[in-house]
Amino acid sequence: KEVQEIPSLPEVQEVKTEYNVVKDVWSDFVNSIKEYTDAVPESKEIVEAREYGVKECADVAKACFTPEIIRAWGMMDLDARNKVIQEYANGIGEAMGINFKGIVWEQFPIENGMYTYGYNAGDGYVHLNIDMLADPGQLMHVVDTVAHEARHQLQNEAIENPSKFPIDEATIKEWTVGREVYTLDMPSAYDPWGYTYNPMETDAKYFGESMVRELTKDIINNA
Repeated sequence: KEVQEIPSLPEVQEVKTEYNVVKDVWSDFVNSIKEYTDAVPESKEIVEAREYGVKECADVAKACFTPEIIRAWGMMDLDARNKVIQEYANGIGEAMGINFKGIVWEQFPIENGMYTYGYNAGDGYVHLNIDMLADPGQLMHVVDTVAHEARHQLQNEAIENPSKFPIDEATIKEWTVGREVYTLDMPSAYDPWGYTYNPMETDAKYFGESMVRELTKDIINNA
Protein backbone atom coordinates (compact mmCIF):
# COMPACT_ATOMS: atom_id res chain seq x y z
CA LYS A 1 0.00 0.00 0.00
CA GLU A 2 1.54 3.25 -1.12
CA VAL A 3 2.07 5.79 1.61
CA GLN A 4 1.68 9.41 0.60
CA GLU A 5 3.81 11.93 2.40
CA ILE A 6 1.79 14.84 3.75
CA PRO A 7 3.50 18.06 2.71
CA SER A 8 4.60 20.18 5.61
CA LEU A 9 4.16 23.89 5.97
CA PRO A 10 7.09 25.99 4.80
CA GLU A 11 9.33 27.19 7.57
CA VAL A 12 8.39 30.66 8.71
CA GLN A 13 9.31 32.82 11.61
CA GLU A 14 6.39 32.78 14.00
CA VAL A 15 5.26 36.25 14.97
CA LYS A 16 5.05 36.42 18.74
CA THR A 17 5.75 40.01 19.64
CA GLU A 18 2.46 41.30 18.22
CA TYR A 19 0.31 38.36 19.24
CA ASN A 20 -0.91 39.71 22.53
CA VAL A 21 -1.63 43.08 20.94
CA VAL A 22 -3.81 41.53 18.22
CA LYS A 23 -5.50 39.26 20.76
CA ASP A 24 -6.26 42.18 23.05
CA VAL A 25 -7.58 44.34 20.22
CA TRP A 26 -9.77 41.50 18.99
CA SER A 27 -11.10 40.97 22.51
CA ASP A 28 -11.86 44.68 22.75
CA PHE A 29 -13.70 44.51 19.44
CA VAL A 30 -15.79 41.52 20.52
CA ASN A 31 -16.61 43.21 23.82
CA SER A 32 -17.64 46.43 22.08
CA ILE A 33 -19.92 44.51 19.71
CA LYS A 34 -21.52 42.79 22.71
CA GLU A 35 -22.24 46.19 24.24
CA TYR A 36 -24.08 47.24 21.08
CA THR A 37 -26.01 43.99 20.73
CA ASP A 38 -27.11 44.06 24.35
CA ALA A 39 -28.60 47.50 23.72
CA VAL A 40 -30.60 46.42 20.63
CA PRO A 41 -34.26 45.70 21.45
CA GLU A 42 -35.63 42.36 20.34
CA SER A 43 -38.32 42.21 17.66
CA LYS A 44 -40.58 39.49 16.34
CA GLU A 45 -38.89 37.23 13.82
CA ILE A 46 -40.72 37.06 10.51
CA VAL A 47 -38.50 36.23 7.52
CA GLU A 48 -34.85 36.22 6.57
CA ALA A 49 -33.85 39.39 4.74
CA ARG A 50 -31.40 38.33 2.03
CA GLU A 51 -33.99 37.77 -0.71
CA TYR A 52 -36.46 40.42 0.43
CA GLY A 53 -37.47 42.48 -2.60
CA VAL A 54 -34.98 40.87 -4.99
CA LYS A 55 -37.55 39.38 -7.38
CA GLU A 56 -39.83 42.43 -7.35
CA CYS A 57 -36.96 44.85 -7.90
CA ALA A 58 -35.42 42.64 -10.59
CA ASP A 59 -38.73 42.85 -12.43
CA VAL A 60 -38.48 46.65 -12.21
CA ALA A 61 -34.95 46.52 -13.64
CA LYS A 62 -36.09 44.37 -16.56
CA ALA A 63 -39.02 46.66 -17.29
CA CYS A 64 -36.86 49.79 -17.29
CA PHE A 65 -33.71 48.44 -18.93
CA THR A 66 -35.12 46.45 -21.82
CA PRO A 67 -32.74 45.07 -24.47
CA GLU A 68 -33.84 47.95 -26.72
CA ILE A 69 -32.98 50.56 -24.06
CA ILE A 70 -29.62 48.93 -23.36
CA ARG A 71 -28.72 48.89 -27.07
CA ALA A 72 -29.71 52.55 -27.44
CA TRP A 73 -28.13 53.74 -24.18
CA GLY A 74 -24.99 55.15 -25.80
CA MET A 75 -27.06 57.17 -28.28
CA MET A 76 -29.49 58.59 -25.71
CA ASP A 77 -28.93 62.10 -24.37
CA LEU A 78 -28.47 62.74 -20.64
CA ASP A 79 -32.07 63.78 -20.07
CA ALA A 80 -33.37 60.57 -21.63
CA ARG A 81 -30.96 58.44 -19.57
CA ASN A 82 -31.87 60.31 -16.41
CA LYS A 83 -35.59 59.71 -17.05
CA VAL A 84 -35.03 55.93 -17.27
CA ILE A 85 -32.84 55.91 -14.16
CA GLN A 86 -35.35 57.94 -12.16
CA GLU A 87 -38.13 55.56 -13.25
CA TYR A 88 -35.98 52.61 -12.17
CA ALA A 89 -35.19 54.18 -8.79
CA ASN A 90 -38.82 55.04 -8.13
CA GLY A 91 -39.82 51.49 -9.02
CA ILE A 92 -37.18 50.08 -6.66
CA GLY A 93 -38.48 52.33 -3.89
CA GLU A 94 -42.09 51.24 -4.42
CA ALA A 95 -41.17 47.55 -4.65
CA MET A 96 -39.31 47.64 -1.33
CA GLY A 97 -41.82 49.94 0.35
CA ILE A 98 -39.26 52.55 1.37
CA ASN A 99 -39.52 56.31 1.70
CA PHE A 100 -37.71 57.07 -1.57
CA LYS A 101 -37.61 60.76 -2.50
CA GLY A 102 -35.44 60.83 -5.61
CA ILE A 103 -31.95 60.78 -7.09
CA VAL A 104 -29.45 63.57 -6.52
CA TRP A 105 -26.64 63.73 -9.09
CA GLU A 106 -23.31 64.97 -7.74
CA GLN A 107 -19.68 65.23 -8.77
CA PHE A 108 -17.60 63.13 -6.39
CA PRO A 109 -13.82 63.70 -6.28
CA ILE A 110 -11.49 60.72 -6.23
CA GLU A 111 -10.12 60.57 -2.69
CA ASN A 112 -7.25 58.34 -1.58
CA GLY A 113 -7.47 56.58 -4.93
CA MET A 114 -11.10 55.56 -4.28
CA TYR A 115 -13.91 56.18 -6.77
CA THR A 116 -17.34 56.82 -5.27
CA TYR A 117 -20.38 55.60 -7.19
CA GLY A 118 -22.96 56.86 -4.72
CA TYR A 119 -24.18 56.98 -1.16
CA ASN A 120 -27.33 57.03 0.96
CA ALA A 121 -27.62 58.99 4.20
CA GLY A 122 -30.96 57.50 5.23
CA ASP A 123 -32.81 60.68 4.20
CA GLY A 124 -34.72 59.08 1.33
CA TYR A 125 -32.41 60.35 -1.41
CA VAL A 126 -29.94 58.29 -3.44
CA HIS A 127 -26.87 60.40 -4.22
CA LEU A 128 -25.10 59.27 -7.41
CA ASN A 129 -21.90 60.20 -9.20
CA ILE A 130 -22.77 62.24 -12.31
CA ASP A 131 -19.99 60.41 -14.18
CA MET A 132 -22.25 57.35 -14.33
CA LEU A 133 -24.85 59.36 -16.19
CA ALA A 134 -22.34 60.91 -18.59
CA ASP A 135 -20.49 57.68 -19.42
CA PRO A 136 -22.71 55.10 -21.20
CA GLY A 137 -20.18 52.42 -20.27
CA GLN A 138 -21.27 52.80 -16.65
CA LEU A 139 -24.81 51.54 -17.28
CA MET A 140 -24.52 48.35 -15.23
CA HIS A 141 -22.89 50.32 -12.41
CA VAL A 142 -26.03 52.47 -12.45
CA VAL A 143 -28.28 49.41 -12.22
CA ASP A 144 -26.20 48.08 -9.33
CA THR A 145 -25.63 51.34 -7.44
CA VAL A 146 -29.23 52.58 -7.47
CA ALA A 147 -30.40 49.29 -5.95
CA HIS A 148 -27.42 49.17 -3.56
CA GLU A 149 -28.07 52.64 -2.16
CA ALA A 150 -31.84 52.13 -2.04
CA ARG A 151 -31.15 49.01 0.01
CA HIS A 152 -29.30 51.17 2.53
CA GLN A 153 -32.48 53.26 2.83
CA LEU A 154 -34.42 50.07 3.59
CA GLN A 155 -31.85 49.09 6.23
CA ASN A 156 -32.04 52.45 7.97
CA GLU A 157 -35.84 52.44 7.96
CA ALA A 158 -35.91 48.86 9.27
CA ILE A 159 -33.55 49.82 12.09
CA GLU A 160 -35.72 52.78 13.07
CA ASN A 161 -39.01 50.88 12.68
CA PRO A 162 -38.50 47.08 12.85
CA SER A 163 -42.20 46.33 12.42
CA LYS A 164 -42.41 48.16 9.07
CA PHE A 165 -40.82 45.37 7.01
CA PRO A 166 -41.00 41.56 7.14
CA ILE A 167 -37.33 41.35 8.09
CA ASP A 168 -36.11 38.82 10.65
CA GLU A 169 -34.95 39.92 14.08
CA ALA A 170 -31.40 38.65 13.64
CA THR A 171 -30.81 40.67 10.47
CA ILE A 172 -32.18 43.92 11.91
CA LYS A 173 -29.98 43.40 14.96
CA GLU A 174 -26.99 42.87 12.66
CA TRP A 175 -27.75 46.04 10.68
CA THR A 176 -28.24 48.03 13.89
CA VAL A 177 -24.88 47.01 15.28
CA GLY A 178 -23.28 47.42 11.85
CA ARG A 179 -24.50 51.01 11.64
CA GLU A 180 -23.06 51.78 15.06
CA VAL A 181 -19.57 50.55 14.17
CA TYR A 182 -19.63 51.63 10.50
CA THR A 183 -16.41 53.17 9.17
CA LEU A 184 -14.76 53.52 5.76
CA ASP A 185 -11.70 51.60 6.96
CA MET A 186 -10.60 48.53 5.07
CA PRO A 187 -11.17 45.21 6.86
CA SER A 188 -8.43 44.01 9.17
CA ALA A 189 -7.99 42.02 12.35
CA TYR A 190 -8.61 45.28 14.15
CA ASP A 191 -11.75 46.22 12.22
CA PRO A 192 -13.29 43.26 10.35
CA TRP A 193 -16.59 45.10 10.16
CA GLY A 194 -15.10 48.33 8.86
CA TYR A 195 -16.56 48.83 5.40
CA THR A 196 -16.19 45.89 3.03
CA TYR A 197 -17.56 43.29 5.45
CA ASN A 198 -19.94 45.49 7.39
CA PRO A 199 -23.31 43.65 7.41
CA MET A 200 -25.01 46.66 5.85
CA GLU A 201 -22.54 46.58 2.95
CA THR A 202 -22.58 42.83 2.36
CA ASP A 203 -26.39 42.91 2.20
CA ALA A 204 -26.52 45.96 -0.11
CA LYS A 205 -23.77 44.52 -2.30
CA TYR A 206 -25.67 41.26 -2.76
CA PHE A 207 -28.88 43.13 -3.50
CA GLY A 208 -27.37 45.53 -6.05
CA GLU A 209 -25.41 42.84 -7.86
CA SER A 210 -28.51 40.64 -7.93
CA MET A 211 -30.22 43.30 -10.05
CA VAL A 212 -27.43 43.10 -12.65
CA ARG A 213 -27.37 39.31 -12.59
CA GLU A 214 -31.15 38.94 -12.96
CA LEU A 215 -31.21 41.56 -15.72
CA THR A 216 -28.35 40.11 -17.78
CA LYS A 217 -29.44 36.52 -17.16
CA ASP A 218 -32.85 37.35 -18.56
CA ILE A 219 -31.32 38.99 -21.62
CA ILE A 220 -29.03 36.02 -22.28
CA ASN A 221 -31.73 33.38 -21.90
CA ASN A 222 -34.20 35.27 -24.07
CA ALA A 223 -31.72 36.13 -26.82
